[in-house]
Amino acid sequence: MTRIAFLTNELVTSNPQKMWKGVMDTVRSRGANLLTLVGGYLHHPPDRQANILYDLVHRSDVDGVVIRGHLCVEADAQQEMAFYQHFEPLPCVVIGRQADTVPHLLMDGYTGMRDAIIHLIETHGCRRIAFFRGPELFDANERYRAYVDVLREYEIPFDPRLVTPLLSAWDSDEDALTSIHYLFDQQVPFDAIVTASDMLAHQTIPHLKQRGIRIPEDVAVIGFNNMGNVTTPRLTSVDGGFYDQGKRATEMLFSVLDGQPVPDRVLLPTRLHVRQSCGCLDLEVVRAAAGARVLAASAASAPAVVTSSFQSLSRLKILAKSTRESWHETLLNNFIDEIDHQASGAFLQQLDSMLRAATASGEDLDIWHNRLSMLREQILPCIADTWDTTWAEDLFQQARVLVSQAMLWEQSKKRKEAQERTNLLYEISQSLVTTFDTTELMNVLARELPRLGIPRAYIALYENPEKASDSLRLRLAYDTDGRYSLPDGVAPYPTSQFVPCDILSGQSAYSLVVEPLYFREEQMGLAIFETGPREGSIYDMLRGQISSALKGSHLFSQNIQLVSEAKAAQKSAEEANRLKSRFLASVSHELRTPLNMLIGLSEMLLEEPSNDRPPLPTLYRQDLERINTSAHHLDDLLRDVLDLTRSQVGRLKLVRKPIDLRDVLVAVGALVEPIIIQKELRWQVDMPDTIIPVWGDAARLKQVLLNLIHNAVKFTATGQITMLVEAGKGEVTISISDTGLGIPLEDQELIFDEFHTTERSAARGYGGIGLGLAVCRRLVEMHSGRIGARSPGGEGSGSTFYFTLPTMSHYPDKLPPQELPHKQTVLLLREANRQPDQHLENHLLREGFEIDTLILNDQFEATVSPLLARHPALIILDVEVESQRSQLVMRLVKQYPGMQDVPILFYSLFQEQNAGSIFMLDYLSKPVNTGSLARALARYGLEDQQQPMTILVVDDDRTTLDMNIHTVQVQLPGCRVLEAREGRTALHLMRQYKPDLVLLDLMMPEYDGFDVLVAMQKDETIRHIPTIVLTAMTLTEEDMSRLSQGVASILSKGLFSVDETLAHIENALARNRHLGSEAQRTVRKVIAYIHQHYAEPIARREMAAYAGVSERHLDRCFQQDTGITPVSYLNRYRVQQAKKMLTQTSKSLTEIALAVGFSSSTHFGRVFRREVGQSPSAYQNGKH
Repeated sequence: MTRIAFLTNELVTSNPQKMWKGVMDTVRSRGANLLTLVGGYLHHPPDRQANILYDLVHRSDVDGVVIRGHLCVEADAQQEMAFYQHFEPLPCVVIGRQADTVPHLLMDGYTGMRDAIIHLIETHGCRRIAFFRGPELFDANERYRAYVDVLREYEIPFDPRLVTPLLSAWDSDEDALTSIHYLFDQQVPFDAIVTASDMLAHQTIPHLKQRGIRIPEDVAVIGFNNMGNVTTPRLTSVDGGFYDQGKRATEMLFSVLDGQPVPDRVLLPTRLHVRQSCGCLDLEVVRAAAGARVLAASAASAPAVVTSSFQSLSRLKILAKSTRESWHETLLNNFIDEIDHQASGAFLQQLDSMLRAATASGEDLDIWHNRLSMLREQILPCIADTWDTTWAEDLFQQARVLVSQAMLWEQSKKRKEAQERTNLLYEISQSLVTTFDTTELMNVLARELPRLGIPRAYIALYENPEKASDSLRLRLAYDTDGRYSLPDGVAPYPTSQFVPCDILSGQSAYSLVVEPLYFREEQMGLAIFETGPREGSIYDMLRGQISSALKGSHLFSQNIQLVSEAKAAQKSAEEANRLKSRFLASVSHELRTPLNMLIGLSEMLLEEPSNDRPPLPTLYRQDLERINTSAHHLDDLLRDVLDLTRSQVGRLKLVRKPIDLRDVLVAVGALVEPIIIQKELRWQVDMPDTIIPVWGDAARLKQVLLNLIHNAVKFTATGQITMLVEAGKGEVTISISDTGLGIPLEDQELIFDEFHTTERSAARGYGGIGLGLAVCRRLVEMHSGRIGARSPGGEGSGSTFYFTLPTMSHYPDKLPPQELPHKQTVLLLREANRQPDQHLENHLLREGFEIDTLILNDQFEATVSPLLARHPALIILDVEVESQRSQLVMRLVKQYPGMQDVPILFYSLFQEQNAGSIFMLDYLSKPVNTGSLARALARYGLEDQQQPMTILVVDDDRTTLDMNIHTVQVQLPGCRVLEAREGRTALHLMRQYKPDLVLLDLMMPEYDGFDVLVAMQKDETIRHIPTIVLTAMTLTEEDMSRLSQGVASILSKGLFSVDETLAHIENALARNRHLGSEAQRTVRKVIAYIHQHYAEPIARREMAAYAGVSERHLDRCFQQDTGITPVSYLNRYRVQQAKKMLTQTSKSLTEIALAVGFSSSTHFGRVFRREVGQSPSAYQNGKH
């Protein structure tokens, strides 16, 4: 069976659809098959993916090709000729395009445009006719030539100002607007506009109306192509006969296939459709008025007047026999039967039957009004009898009503069908959008496409999108008998077949629409639809929806694969992090523990001699100093390795707060100046008197500075080291310059890389592993800063290392809250799901503490630093017993400068059970040095005990145990030290000796430190013993998890009542010297009482009673801690509150005095003047 291919760039707009229908109907009438391939414009980049269809047409798969020439408008002559030659030796016919080497069919645009211009001149008397040109194309140029020729023939002067420039495209709204502007810019009068296409006219008319120009009263408008009446008034236009173009071109192709000769060029006539936009009535309206004019004209031309019905019938029968159109003959015969009274109602019944058939075939019913007018023009002159004429007019009137009813019904039906299709397309779109599996996608299409009236459909995807022309694999196929079963392993087939031959071989004649499936630059496959609805826009919409859904499905599959790969990668990364974390802990424990012992023991031996310790020999002291220096150097290298590793695993953290750089720089200078002087170098510092604070980690910035200065000292033999500080706009730059070795130019970009050392330094025997500068760069970048180096490059030319930090002007929200005088802060950290505990907060407020509360959420790390910068005296963690956040809290607190000695109090209340638990976690890093031990002893008031003390040291490692015992003995000579290497022995010694302090290692085998703590909580005889936990310098994730589990284990016991838990908190606070002396705690408690009751008539007696001390003792405590009496403090606080009320309220002085607790305004005035230096009224009037 013959198979024809129709190539078009679109099926959406009306004219291409008409052409397509002409091709379809002709192919169907010949019993052939049709493939409509919908690509795009040739050599138009956005259409490149769609144009693959044109490359798939092969002689073995089609017998001939009809080409819509408009798809070649973007191609030049050579490209267009090559395109036509691509199909040789297949017979081809081109529609609407001049093609010298291929038979082609053109509409007679020249004659059509002539008719339009002549109509304006002769019918409407137009003389100033503007012409809107199209693009530089043959048919557009022909229309312009007709315009010029008609003006010349009618001797109308040609005015180039009335002709707009060539356009870039037919349908550009921007070009239409440009043409309007051009015409008005010429400032010449015009009475008509003719456009080279209807699209230009459709876009022009609204712009004319916006300018207040009436159509056709002021300007007549005529278009070209008769694309449909979408304007008001209805557009007069030249009909190009697009349906006939498709039909005639296909007939020419069949003639070639039948071996018949066809002309190289066929010119189809055009026809002017006159409507309102030029100032005329529609032709249909004119023809409907046969009236006296038609009758008179017919009578004048008749040889004799018809005088009887018999003669009328005879003449009508003669007319019926002479007609060539079947509809004409049928209706005339039925009219004759009606007038001869042989068949009453036959004419209207036959017309109704014809209208139904026309509606079913999709024919435009509008033509039936013209047909009735033609019949009326022919019939009325044949009837002389007045009664018969009246009867005939009534019959025609009924016929017009019948046609109008049919048109209304058809329009209503079309609207309903269009709405149903729109709804169905929306449903399909929604189903496709939410489908992310290709198999399910095909199921949706198989279910929904038949509902659109598409009897057959096939979806085929390219085997290799990079070689799309090779092969396809069918993923969906269905026809009227149902869906084909397509196993996953179905064989691919050549792309040029479009649909496998074995599927189509048994089918009757078909008409398939082939749409390319692609997404941007990615080719996917083909969608082939059996023509159901004759609206091309449906297939275009389906193409876009299916392409997008396929892309979504592919992306979803890729995402699943990527997620799987990501999970595997995450698992590998977590394992790597775990190994690195274990490495950190191993390095810390296996290397730093003995290293710290070397440092600790050498420093103890180097201390000043005492009564029981003679001085060391000079030689021994020098050796010990070398040992100490080397150990410190090795410790620095080890810190660099650890910092770099932490950075790589994301565990290098900054503890930020506002920093006065001068303090940091002065401290660094004090450390390095002796080293510089010892090497006989000069040390110069140049910094401004004031520096805007920076938001950073002081310890880490000090580490950067020390590293850079040590490097400068290391590579400088003579000269000086200079530290320069320069304040810029929003930033500060610190430079360390030296007069030393210098950095080669080729190394200056690499010097901050890990393990990089210059050949020059290696050749001169300078050591180092190249980590210090890499760590410096990472630390500076974590501060949002920049670091660099510069040097002339020559040997001995010196170098400068510099880094720049943003100042606090970049972080206005990071300034910490101001501390209230005479108050210590307790930081209360609470889980987000925990309700505020008024018991705890009221208790702390009564004790005179200020409470900073922070919720433990995902932003906890970012928000806790400003609160830690206030250096709280205690951290209370209110958590669920199974919470894992304690790990994060302990790590952050331990890393924050100055917070290592602050204890953490874990607290949990069970209000319903009247139960609670408390656990004070105080900790030191192993091995314990004398400084940290001294601070710990001071916290518990054990540093100056007169009576001999007993301290229990618990550790499973013999070396660490001995080191810690020695440290205690050095710090507390005469102290009895007990030792235990496992938990049960420690508990036994505690119960026997009741030590003053326990140093407890957490991580011990079998019965570990937390088991000991739980047992202590249960035992009333030993639960009061202060315990300091000993932890490694770096804890692994497993260690932190065990630590939090231990805390949870203690808290979950609920050993105490609510009141007992609060009492234990009070005892823990009182026992901790870090929270102040007894006098300070008394003052703090009374200040809290004053702040709560200042408005009441309180005196010293009430304050002392509240604190539980005598009035005299209260005075001594206040004098010792504040320098004033409690009554003076009360008056000053009342005056502070009064000052606020004086400026913020309109109350009288007496009202204010009474509101802040003074008994009279006179007393208030005296106290106010004494404290402020002016009267309350003067202060209120703004004289302060």
